[in-house]
Amino acid sequence: ICVVNPAILSAGGIPAGAAFSATCLAAAFGSVLMGVLANLPIALAPGMGINAYVAYTLVLSQGLAWQTALGAVAVSGVAFLALSLTPLREKLLQAMPDGLRRGTAAGIGLLLGLVGLKNAGVVAADPATIIGAGALAAPPAVIALCGLALAVALERRRVAGSVLIAVATCSVMAIAMGLHPFSGVFAMPPSLAPTLFAADWRAALAPGMLGAVLSLLFIDFMDTAGTLVGVTRSMQGKAGELQPPQMRKAMLADAVATVGGAVMGTSTVTSFAESGAGVAVGACTGLAAVTTGVLFLAALFFSPLAASVAPFATTPALLFVAASMMKALAGLNWEDVSEWVPAIATALTIGLTFSIATGVGIGAAIYCLAKYGAGLGKEVPFGLVAIAALFAAKVVYLG
Repeated sequence: ICVVNPAILSAGGIPAGAAFSATCLAAAFGSVLMGVLANLPIALAPGMGINAYVAYTLVLSQGLAWQTALGAVAVSGVAFLALSLTPLREKLLQAMPDGLRRGTAAGIGLLLGLVGLKNAGVVAADPATIIGAGALAAPPAVIALCGLALAVALERRRVAGSVLIAVATCSVMAIAMGLHPFSGVFAMPPSLAPTLFAADWRAALAPGMLGAVLSLLFIDFMDTAGTLVGVTRSMQGKAGELQPPQMRKAMLADAVATVGGAVMGTSTVTSFAESGAGVAVGACTGLAAVTTGVLFLAALFFSPLAASVAPFATTPALLFVAASMMKALAGLNWEDVSEWVPAIATALTIGLTFSIATGVGIGAAIYCLAKYGAGLGKEVPFGLVAIAALFAAKVVYLG
């Protein structure tokens, strides 16, 4: 994220160097805040997908100045903060049935798995079948899949840090074989001055910006809700169900981090699905998030080292976490078709659209329609109906 986010934002005119520093600082601030305030092992960072919306849709497509786009991010963050201070937010989150929670966890796992396979070249775009097999005999694919096997073997032997060992092994092999450059270790961070306080709040509050602000707000809320539900679902047995006070504090941390990130010069900061990697190896408290935040600060000075990790070297970790999170489907109520079909639809939609917000919205809509159609409307929480209605309104009016 430290390397990719600035690359995407720079396409919209945001200075890449400042965007790098803003990304690291916003992620550090948000992650530490989440760990201290909510005591959850969930890291925060500028969201992938929503950064592309800011750069390519708001700036390049709609012609907004990048300062105005950052202003829209800041305004949506303030709106999210206001929402986080009301009971409505908790009611919406608590309204998600167990089946949809499991589907969301599995969907995040599927999304991470597809990202990992794509990074390694195991899958590739195919005009005939949408997606197909990639270059399976190519070194990146072979190294990545062998790395996954190594991680599984070490985990089976109960070796601590099995996934990290696999990633490090793949990284060293990539550099040794000339597949990825070694960029060095240390460098001073770029100046934050070009983007610090550059967000244009006044322009973002213009009536014509309402659609952009609402879109950013909806995506951030649904992504955060989906990640909280999905990641904490896989914590059960370690930390139990997410309690309302933690939920409130987690949403608050996310909202404050978004405002802070926009002020620094980056797109919406949100809870990261990759937090499941920590949960998969035992993380269940805010210490993991605080540690991640400290490492984001360190990344300011070790950007060359971070850039030296080949994308396919992270595939073993992504696939391992994906498999861990998809185990949530085992607990579905397979006797009730109105429970497991919406859950599977949620999982598939999250994974194949690369959007947690879209998957949760579609899953909620299918669940509500199916239950009412089957004469089981009393089983549908009002909050879930509200989520489905908000999603439908967003699709119809905002696209």
